Amino acid sequence: MSRNSLKRRLLRRPSPAMVVAMIALGAAMAGVANGGIGSKSAPSAAAGPFITGTHVLDGSLTGADINQATLNAVANASHATTATTATNATNATNATNATNATNATNATNATNATNAGNANALNGKPANGLTRVARMTTAATLALTTSNATYGGQLSITAPAAGFVYITGSYTIVSGSCTTGCAAYGYIYHVQSAAYSYPAFDAAGGSFPYGEMGLSFVFPVAAGVNTFEIRSSRFSGDGTVYGDWGMLSAIYSPYGSTGAGTLQPQREVKIPLTKK
Repeated sequence: MSRNSLKRRLLRRPSPAMVVAMIALGAAMAGVANGGIGSKSAPSAAAGPFITGTHVLDGSLTGADINQATLNAVANASHATTATTATNATNATNATNATNATNATNATNATNATNAGNANALNGKPANGLTRVARMTTAATLALTTSNATYGGQLSITAPAAGFVYITGSYTIVSGSCTTGCAAYGYIYHVQSAAYSYPAFDAAGGSFPYGEMGLSFVFPVAAGVNTFEIRSSRFSGDGTVYGDWGMLSAIYSPYGSTGAGTLQPQREVKIPLTKK
């Protein structure tokens, strides 16, 4: 080989493979120098970390890459070690709505229920406003005429509110030497409304000189005192017809036939009645 030819070969540019090999060799030699030639142990911590956060790609490390024993507890974790809603849970251990539940142990509407143990009203009405009773008895003797007259005394009952009074009554018809027209009509009369009950009829005379007059009626009434009496008259005839031994009884109710303040309509009673 000629001299010039050898010179040209030695001065030729290195190949890419050669460049890479040289760089690798340099890096290897630098590592050996940093670790200490012939050293049998890793460098001390005082030398500083070999890999810092700047050398690690964010998010590239996992739990498997970390020794958890070297980690400190999370500072002041309220909802972990001393979780407010677990260990000291207000709504568990000291639950206002459990142990001391106002609506259970001391329930106002159970143990001391105003509307149960001490109930004093029904449908808004006081107990003494639901029903009342009254009565009248008499041993008076009245000679009856063809005109209506009051027999005996009056019965009064105080209605606590508008409602109804059911009246029942009776009296005896007695013949005194009567041979004709020995019959009589009887009514219950409500003084405040001037209303009459339907009439009752009975006769006395002949072999048995007594008759029994039975009366009953329901009157709508207003609140306050309501007064009732027996009214009676006789047919035209001879002798005498008497009213004797009478009584009235009354009971008040705030409710009508449908549970409301109404009654079925009735036919009008015209007074005085005449014999047909």
